[in-house]
This record gives sequence, structure tokens and C-alpha cells, in this order.
Amino acid sequence: MPMTLTDSELKDYLTVAFTPHLGSISFLNLMKEFDTPSQVLKTPFDRLKPFLEKPHLVLKNWLNPDVIEKYVLPAMQWQNKNENCTIVTLYDSLYPIELSEVYPSPPVLFLRGDKTLLKKQKIAIVGSRSPTPQGLNIAKHTAQEISRNDFCIVSGMALGIDAAAHEGALLGAGSTIAILGTGIDLVYPKANYELAHKIAEKGLIISEFPIGTKANAINFPIRNRIIAGLSLTTVVVEATLKSGSLITARLAMEQGKDVMAFPGSIYNAQSKGSHRLIKDGAKLVESAQEILEDFHKSDYNETKHNHEMVHQEASNNELVNKVLEIMGSQIIHPDEISNILHLQAEEVHSILLMLELEGTIQKTSGGRFQRVVF
Repeated sequence: MPMTLTDSELKDYLTVAFTPHLGSISFLNLMKEFDTPSQVLKTPFDRLKPFLEKPHLVLKNWLNPDVIEKYVLPAMQWQNKNENCTIVTLYDSLYPIELSEVYPSPPVLFLRGDKTLLKKQKIAIVGSRSPTPQGLNIAKHTAQEISRNDFCIVSGMALGIDAAAHEGALLGAGSTIAILGTGIDLVYPKANYELAHKIAEKGLIISEFPIGTKANAINFPIRNRIIAGLSLTTVVVEATLKSGSLITARLAMEQGKDVMAFPGSIYNAQSKGSHRLIKDGAKLVESAQEILEDFHKSDYNETKHNHEMVHQEASNNELVNKVLEIMGSQIIHPDEISNILHLQAEEVHSILLMLELEGTIQKTSGGRFQRVVF
């Protein structure tokens, strides 16, 4: 069940999330196994080891007060600066459902700006940091037209195509979301200083990295999964064969999302990556209208899908009720539920996790569960 953490709970949450070398995957493992970050911090480290990717490195920093001084307190102070600064956790109702389906989901999101943009339909536009004038023009006008149709444009606030896409999107109702590869308190590159402030005022800036995190080449591919994850589709405008935009496109494909690309001259190195994507199955597009038409054509299928989802949700609710009925007042192991209902273990664990997060059930010894309220 979504909830707002108290300052004490948030402090514990950030302490675990930002412990050096722990990482997103280990954090998610711990959250599945233990009720709260506070419980994690009280648990003997030997019990935590099986859920950590690099336990020997985490141990060197575990419960180190420097973690609080360097990462936790600056984050909480940043949030208190003004109402436009928000820290979002996995427990928060603001946490985008799209990112809960991305692996690994970012444990912490720093938000600055208009948080309502998270509810809009979003399209990513990415591309070269050294584009041609034609590429810049395509990115800006495509983003502007899509934004005028109330789609929000997502990009990485890099020089070139990203910046042009943000600028164009700010001219429409859809506005724009910038995903950073640094801490949210820094502007990188410095040339985008004015653009960053415009986005903070009229759009939304997001970072998963701790306050003060400087530009590091390894962080930019990591943030690309958020760009792809938030967006319905990723559109590439000019990209070399080694462009980071191809990473975003690949991540989108892995997430089952559509990828689109603008073609260019066969003599232009900035088009090689786009052409590779088209050869690999990306849709060739030549205008904003073609991108938008793709969504209009899917309206019928989306309506049909929504009806199917309603039926599926009803079916899921029935399963949840059956699980609770079987549990009754007894302590029961997931395998017993699987056998009784003839369900896959993964399906049962998914239902139990949901009920545990809602506070309806709790885990006991031996991996068993019991209801909290009967």
C-alpha cells in the first residue's frame, strides 16, 4: 500500500539505498525479504549477505555514519529547500508505475518541478550530442508538435538532440521531463544551465543519484533505462553507431516498447546508428504526425486491452480472496497455497508480496505467512 514515510523512516530508507556498493538490485532483494529498511538496519549483517551482490564491499560501509553525513542528510535538506523538491521512494504513490516494471527499478527518485507530468503519456526523443543543423531542427519541431498534442517529451538533457527536444517540448502543453546522469543539484553540461532552470519551472527534472553526484560516464547508460521505461516509445533523431541513444533504444526494445528512428543521409556518420535501428526493426518515421498517428491507430486496441485488463483484475481479485480464505488464521507456507490452488509458485509469491506490502499479511519464520487481521 502506498504511504508517505516519516522523516525517521526516510532516513533509514536512504541509509540502506545509498550505502556504497549496495546497488539497486541488492536493495530490491532486501525489500522483498524484510518488512522495512529499519528492520534491515537492525538485522545482523550475516543474515543480509545472501541478498547482496557484493557483500564484502557493502560490509566495509555498513552502518558507517559517514553514509548519513554524505548522502542522507544532504538529500533530506535538499527536499526541504522548497515545495518543488521531492524525494520519491518505492512506497510512495508518486512512484511511476512504469518504473516498477523496469529492472532494476530505481529505489530513489529525486524530483524537481511539475510532478503531475508523471501522469501524462510520454514519448522519448534522444539522439546525438553533435548533430547536424537539420537534426536539431527535426528534434525541436517534432518535440514541439508532439507536446502540442499533450504528450510529454522525455530526454536526457545532453547537448544536441536532447536539448533541442526539451526546448521544443516546453513550447507545448505536454511539456518535458529531463532524466539526469548526475545528482539533481548539479547541471551537466554547464551549457544547459538556462535550459535546466526552464525545465525546473515548467517541466520536471528527475535523478536517481545521490545529491552531489558528479558526471561519471558509467551513470549515463544507467539512467537511460528510466528514459526508456517512462516512455511509450523511444524516437531516435541522428545517432552514431556508438551513440548512447542506441543503448536507450535497446533498453526500450527489451522492455517491449516500440522504437522509431528518423532516417538520414547515407554519407552522414550521425545517421549510421539510426539506420542500424531501422534494419533491426525500428519503425522509420519522417514527421511528428507519423509518430502520433501510430498512437491514434492503436486507440481501438488500447480500448480492447483496457477491457481485458478489467476482466484480468477481477480474476486477480478472486485469486487474492481465495488465498486469504485458505490462510484463515493459520500460518502457512507458499508451497501449500500453490498445491491447493494449482498455481505456479511465482504467481503465489506475487500475490503474497502485494498483500504483505498492503499490511494484510506478515512473514513469519521458515518463509511462512499469516494474516494480520482476521
